[in-house]
Amino acid sequence: MKSAHTELKDKLYSVIDSLYIDTVMYQEMWMAKIAKRELSLSDNDYKNNQAIKYQLRVEFSGSGFIIRWLTCKFVRNNSKVIRLTKAIAIPRNGMYSKDKFKDASEWELALILELENILGPIRNQLKHLMKCHISLRNASKAIGEKFDAIDIKHRVEIPTASIKGFKEKYR
Repeated sequence: MKSAHTELKDKLYSVIDSLYIDTVMYQEMWMAKIAKRELSLSDNDYKNNQAIKYQLRVEFSGSGFIIRWLTCKFVRNNSKVIRLTKAIAIPRNGMYSKDKFKDASEWELALILELENILGPIRNQLKHLMKCHISLRNASKAIGEKFDAIDIKHRVEIPTASIKGFKEKYR
C-alpha cells in the first residue's frame, strides 16, 4: 500500500509532467513560426539580417524544468561563424516584460509576448509546485519515511524538435 506522501508525490509529478508537455507544445509552436519566417526571407535578407535574436529554451532541472529566454548573437571568429547565447534572468513574478527584449524585431517581439502570456503563468505555477515538492520531501524526512525523488528526464519523453527540422518539413 502506498503511503500518503508517495501518493501526493505521484500526483505532483503528474501535474508537473503535464505542464512540461504543454510547454514543449508551445515551444514547438514557436519553432514552427520561426522556421516559417526564416524560410520566407530571401537569401540576401537572411545573410544580412539575423532572423531571430532570442531563443526559447525548456531545460530539465531535477524533478522539474525551467522555461527561459536567451539572447542569440552570431559573431565571426576568423572564418568561422559562432553562435553565442546568454540567458536572460527569470523575473521574480515569472513573467518576462517587453523591456527584456530590446533587440527584438517587431514580429519577434509580438511572438515573444504572445508566448509569455501563456508561459508566464505556467512558470509561476511550476515554481510553487517545486516548493510543494521540497516541502513534501522535508515532511517525509521528518517522519523517517523514505522519499525517492524522480528526475523529470526519467518521467517524460525528451523532445527532438528543432527549428532546422521544421524548416526541412516546410520546404
